[in-house]
Amino acid sequence: MRSSIFIILSIIALASATQYVPIPNKPDGVGFGNINATLTIDAWYDLTCPDSLNTYQELLTALNNQTIAAYVNQIRINYHIMPLPYHYNAFYLAQVFKYVLEVKGSEAALVYVDQIFENQYLYYNAFNLTTTQIYQLIADNTSQYLSAYNVTSQEVLDSFNDYDYNGGARASYKLGSGLTVTGTPTIFANDAFVNDGQDLNASGWVDLILSVFDPQPDEELISSY
Repeated sequence: MRSSIFIILSIIALASATQYVPIPNKPDGVGFGNINATLTIDAWYDLTCPDSLNTYQELLTALNNQTIAAYVNQIRINYHIMPLPYHYNAFYLAQVFKYVLEVKGSEAALVYVDQIFENQYLYYNAFNLTTTQIYQLIADNTSQYLSAYNVTSQEVLDSFNDYDYNGGARASYKLGSGLTVTGTPTIFANDAFVNDGQDLNASGWVDLILSVFDPQPDEELISSY
């Protein structure tokens, strides 16, 4: 979420980037698509961030656009969950994401991300609950979202007390900071930062994808010769 405190958060993130960033024992996040893709899109999201939700929806809409149908099987999308410090409930959701990914697998984790975004309004900071009530809300809802994967409310509650998932959520935040991610959403395409990626609508995503698979001559550059 963009806000007036962006500069302060940028300074904090840059300071964090100079600190120790643990090397993950496996690539961060969860993805789908061709692992040998020509285009790999890495999207850093906060699950309670409205701008992340918007970018997430616009990207999925773009992937169903017939204009790029011929290229979809050459694209990979990776989601990285980075809870921002001023989104109180985001860290708890990120912690459960780590649990789901580790125990239930990538497919369940993708469903989890989709369902949390679809029901994002339930987890806004303004939702005035105690920590215990937040845990229960997330656990009960996650067990419903992932009933097909036999996730129980108690399993989710137990995950809140497991340092592996707590530490995993922290590690993702540190990794993002080390990559100069200072807010969400932040988008990389083939490891290159996408300027104004947070503002891309479906049409903008289509244009970005076509710029990789069907690049057009730069008329301004050509005219300068």
